[in-house]
Amino acid sequence: MKKKYFLFIFLINFIFCYSQDTTFAKVFYETNNNLTSERAVDNYKLGFTICGFRNTESMIINSDSLGNILWANSLYQYDNQSKFEDIITTKDSCFIVSGILESINNQKTYIICAKYNQLGDTQWVHSFDYPNNNFSFINRTRVVETKDSCYLITWSLPNNNQIMLVKLNSDGNIIWEKIHENNNQFLVNTIQTDEDSCIYLAGSFNQNDGVLLKLNAFGNILWAKKYDEKAFIDMVIVNNNLFLL
Repeated sequence: MKKKYFLFIFLINFIFCYSQDTTFAKVFYETNNNLTSERAVDNYKLGFTICGFRNTESMIINSDSLGNILWANSLYQYDNQSKFEDIITTKDSCFIVSGILESINNQKTYIICAKYNQLGDTQWVHSFDYPNNNFSFINRTRVVETKDSCYLITWSLPNNNQIMLVKLNSDGNIIWEKIHENNNQFLVNTIQTDEDSCIYLAGSFNQNDGVLLKLNAFGNILWAKKYDEKAFIDMVIVNNNLFLL
């Protein structure tokens, strides 16, 4: 019996303001494997690229505009569990994915970041440790490309009340890293940068409230604002205006 991947692709045509039709739906399946999708991006107007994990290995899938798979790649390491949690397209027409790798032998949770080209070939893969790494629960990783074609990865450590932020160069090597501590549980859900290279982190504070942080180009906090009963899950910057969801 075949197990179906829990991965659906929908293309929606919006008609008027409230009605919508499904143009197509795809279900990917494979014998004895389950796939969980985490994020998806537009593949340079050619289709969709999805990241997630299959059983214990990270996975990235590229499809055309009709949902037909063009290529798939996975990251497998013996006796480890990993998953990709975020994906972006880059200025050089590649894909950057970020996620976590749980090392059963070392009892540690590492951050992973990988770069793939348009054909699905691996350009590089890096893993990162962090202070007091004791198999901690990581809320999620988020990644964004900077104005100078570098990459920022952020993640939260709820049990330690910490936010981590790392800047990588175009080859995936660390330029700098920051640890921001707080007295309450702040979970980062999204990251963006503006035209002045400032960094914005948004998410939830004590589960129900929302928080927005602005940092300079070196990861130092400029200000923080709390919003009662308005936890944020995503944001975009358009014409240097910030929109929070």
